[in-house]
Amino acid sequence: MVDKKTNKIERGRMSWETWLFMLLGVALLFMVVSRACGEGDGSGINEPATVMEVMTGEGEYATMRSLIVLGGLEAVVEGDGPVTVFAPTDRAFEKLNADVLADLKKESNRETLRQVLSFHLAPGMYLRNDLINMEVVPTLEGQTLRVGVVGETVSVDGAVLVGGERLAGNGVVHGIDRVLLPGGLDGLGLEKEIDGE
Repeated sequence: MVDKKTNKIERGRMSWETWLFMLLGVALLFMVVSRACGEGDGSGINEPATVMEVMTGEGEYATMRSLIVLGGLEAVVEGDGPVTVFAPTDRAFEKLNADVLADLKKESNRETLRQVLSFHLAPGMYLRNDLINMEVVPTLEGQTLRVGVVGETVSVDGAVLVGGERLAGNGVVHGIDRVLLPGGLDGLGLEKEIDGE
């Protein structure tokens, strides 16, 4: 830069315009590199890799996570997917009679536990907007869940979706307010043990 009074070149000083252009350039470079590296969608929030990570990060699905591990279904929720999880919150599990939950955890009832858990898992990615246009959702257990829509409320087999949907790299998690039980388990006395709100 030339000093107009002395007609000499000043070294080591930059105008505010130069600083501004440099800062804008760095910011633009950061945005380009972030998108090229797949570090999000521009919202600044990174998507969890798996639906299991979603349930771990949310803090309200501890019971569902522990049962998935106990039932040996980690490969489903940590695999490539896509998979949709209708995850009962911990509060939803509290509605079950404590004896029923204890029975489901027994080694002798592993197959029943897997059946119950698989009834909460749907092959494919079903967002809330998809569900409102569907009548039924197929499950890994083999039976289907009936979808209900009343106003803004969406439910599957009577369990209301709560807390919004949580996206992951291999699927989506929908919190629900009660545990779902597939048909055929009424002989075990599980359904009559579910308490209301």
